[in-house]
Amino acid sequence: MPTFSRWMPRSKSPSAVWRWGGFLTLLAVALWFLIHYSPWVPAGTGIALALLYVMSRSRAGRRRTLASERQGESMCTFVRAYARGDRDPFVLRAVYEELAPYLTVGGTAIPLRPTDLLEQDLQVDGEELEFLARELATRCGRALTDSQANPYHGRIKTIGDLVAFLRAQPPTVAA
Repeated sequence: MPTFSRWMPRSKSPSAVWRWGGFLTLLAVALWFLIHYSPWVPAGTGIALALLYVMSRSRAGRRRTLASERQGESMCTFVRAYARGDRDPFVLRAVYEELAPYLTVGGTAIPLRPTDLLEQDLQVDGEELEFLARELATRCGRALTDSQANPYHGRIKTIGDLVAFLRAQPPTVAA
C-alpha cells in the first residue's frame, strides 16, 4: 500500500532566526574592522545601509501586495494548478514545503504558485538552487543521477519548472 505524502519527513532547513543571526554577527564584525582601519567607512556604510533599507522596504511592499492577492490560497490550490496526470504528491509537497519559507512577509508565508520566478520572487540563485535540488530529490525519493539528460536541466526559472525537473528524474531504488 502506498504511503501518503503528508507522512514524508519534515524539512531540516535552518530557521530564519539562525540565518539572520549569522548575517548580523558577520556584519557587526566586518563593520568593526572597517571602522577601525578606515575613517571613511562609517559614511559609506551608512549610505549602503540606507540603500539596503530602501530596497527591503520596496520588496516588503511587493510581498504584501502578493499576500493580499493570494488570500485564501494554500498548498491545495498549488497542487490543483497541475493537471491531474502531472501530480506527484511527494514532489509537490516537498517543493511547496521547502520553498514556502523563501516567500514570507512579516513572518507569514505567502502561498506559492507554479508561475513564481525563483530568482526574482524567491531570491533563489543558481548555487542555492543546486543545494535545494539535492535536498528536494532526497526528500521526495528522486535520484539526481544523470541530471544532464533531463530535458529541464538548465531551464529552471519557475517553481513549475523545478517540479517538472524533479518529476523527470528517476525514482530512487529502495534497497
